[in-house]
Amino acid sequence: MNANFPRRIVFVIALAALAWVSISPAFTGQSTSSQHPKSAAPPPAAPSKLQQAFRLNSLGVAALNQQQMEKALKYFEQAAALDPRLFAARVNQGIALLNLQRYE
Repeated sequence: MNANFPRRIVFVIALAALAWVSISPAFTGQSTSSQHPKSAAPPPAAPSKLQQAFRLNSLGVAALNQQQMEKALKYFEQAAALDPRLFAARVNQGIALLNLQRYE
């Protein structure tokens, strides 16, 4: 017998297992039974106040970059009101006020 014979068996078994995994419905996520249709994904959770504040701050930065200072200031004020811990919104609000030359 050839000394490589056990290696060939292992190789063939591994190759067969790989082929089976690639075509098996259980591994591709397809159901083999029509009794259990895939359920719809749950709806995404509503964004938290912090996420909304970050979004508003980002919109304000975009408006600031487009030299739309009034619009940016409104976004920053909304972000700061939504989450007072978001220090970046307060800093950006100050930058917008400086650009508008409002030294209140």
